[in-house]
Amino acid sequence: MSTDVQVCNMALSRIGQGAISSLSDIDNISITCNVHYQQAVDWVLREREWKDAKKRTSLSTPDGVPAFGWTQYYNVPTDSLRVLDVRASSLEDYAENDTMWSSEGDKIMCEVDDGIKVKYLYRMTVTDIPSHVIQVISVKLAHLICLPITSSTKLRDDLYLEYKDQLKEAAALDGMQGRSAVLRSSNLVKVRNQNQALATKYV
Repeated sequence: MSTDVQVCNMALSRIGQGAISSLSDIDNISITCNVHYQQAVDWVLREREWKDAKKRTSLSTPDGVPAFGWTQYYNVPTDSLRVLDVRASSLEDYAENDTMWSSEGDKIMCEVDDGIKVKYLYRMTVTDIPSHVIQVISVKLAHLICLPITSSTKLRDDLYLEYKDQLKEAAALDGMQGRSAVLRSSNLVKVRNQNQALATKYV
């Protein structure tokens, strides 16, 4: 479990700076960390479909009608960073999704007037972010604060490359967590598979 100050100190150590004790302090380094900290967190959480950063909700009624184009809009959940999927409330999770939608600003445009289901990436609190993602955030933050604090463009550029490498490694680790959803076969498919298995036994 990490705190915002710990993440900032991880970033500062990468650019050769001493630790801070609070983001509310008025020294230049603390102020710079405070300015860029949430930007780094949101940036990294948006970058990948992190398993722990996914959230689902149902929106029961439209919030209005767009000026033109779409027939309805729903307000995006207030903690949303990026909308991943939208489907009609009546549509099962594993059914083929033919719901037309568009995420525009803080609104989800669509043609559905009786409620939608939304899957999205949400703004996690730092204590809930897994360690492999925290590591990436600290490198991203180091990249953002490097130039204001050290004036070194070379270090900034090196940190950008390190960030890309760390992002790939963390994404690979994240992909190994949990289990993939299993699609349930229809009765027809089950019978077909059983017949194939029986036939194989006698070949």
